[in-house]
Parts: sequence; structure tokens; C-alpha cells
Amino acid sequence: GEVAMQLSFPVMVKEVGSGIHPELATELAAHHVAAIDVGGAGGTSWAAIEAHRATLPIPKDLGKVFGNWGIPTAQSLRLCHERLPDYPLIATGGIRDGLAIAKALVLGASLVGIAKPLLEPATQSTAAVIATLEKLLAELRVAMFLVGASDIRTLKSMRIFKKGQL
Repeated sequence: GEVAMQLSFPVMVKEVGSGIHPELATELAAHHVAAIDVGGAGGTSWAAIEAHRATLPIPKDLGKVFGNWGIPTAQSLRLCHERLPDYPLIATGGIRDGLAIAKALVLGASLVGIAKPLLEPATQSTAAVIATLEKLLAELRVAMFLVGASDIRTLKSMRIFKKGQL
């Protein structure tokens, strides 16, 4: 908290696959953290990656045991948004398509980050990345059309998806 207050630039906290509990989010906000990336379970599991990399039995087993550890992105996002409704939250972790982007926005995300859908196209070409982004945007637009949202602000004000799912 003291560090964030003393710096001349905003500080953002990012979880990397275990989700942020709403009590921690509240504490971070109180300590002048400018935004939180909930980085929930459902995307890349760093425990599983470490298990794959491990050469010794105990670290390998630990990574396997805790590979699915954490608060799912949708649940973390929903709970943090309920606790801090006007606070900047970023949804990452398991966002794979435009419908998941729409749901994350409805659940309270200010921004949505994706990685896996872009990794393979990024190894191919710039055009492949652009095509994937265009597909994601088309999926988001269809989701918005289906619920009657003409813009992101309207979409974010809706409460139409089953809670806790992306």
C-alpha cells in the first residue's frame, strides 16, 4: 500500500491463474492500487506448467495436485465487482471467444485480456492475428445483438448471463 501511494504512476496488481478473492481486492483498493487483473483459474495453469517442467518427483506431483487450484475467472470477477462496483477490474484466465468477452463485461470487467486464442496465429502471421481478432469482435457483436446491447456501456449494465459462468 505504501509503495503504491509513493509512486508517481498507477500500480496494477495481476493474478496469474488463481483468481483474486474479494477481500484481497478490497484491501488492494484501500492501498491505492489503481486496478486489478483477477487472472482467474480457467486459463493457463502455472502449477501445471511447473509440473511439466519439473524433474524431481515432489515438485512434479505438487504441480499436478494444484494444477486446477484457484477461483474461476467468472466467480472472482463477479465477487470482486459486487464488493467494488466502480473499481477497474480486468478479466483474464480462460477467455477464449467473443461470447466469453461479453460475459466478462457483464460480470463487471472494465477490460478483458486474452492470450491463448492469439498464440497460434501469432506464430503464423500478422494477418492471422488480425483475422482472429476480427473473429473475436464478430462474436462479441453477435452476443451484443442477441441481448439488444447497442454498445459496451449498455452491455455492461445488463445482468442476463447465469452467474459464475464464462
